[in-house]
Amino acid sequence: MIISAVVLGGTALTGGRGGILQTLIGLLIYGTLRNGLDNIPSIDIYLKEFITGVVLIAALIVNVIFAGKSARDRTQG
Repeated sequence: MIISAVVLGGTALTGGRGGILQTLIGLLIYGTLRNGLDNIPSIDIYLKEFITGVVLIAALIVNVIFAGKSARDRTQG
């Protein structure tokens, strides 16, 4: 859960700069997602885990894309 909060906060797993505020925002997003899914009783537990995983993978993909662009911007300038 902690790594998920850090990724949702925008810290790159490949060695980026992060902070407490970004991690706190990621933790709030993760907690809201989990709490919101738990309050819908008609959703299967495995579907809840799947939805959480999809959101985390999407955040990781966005994180990698933006980390790659910022690295390219630094080398060209």
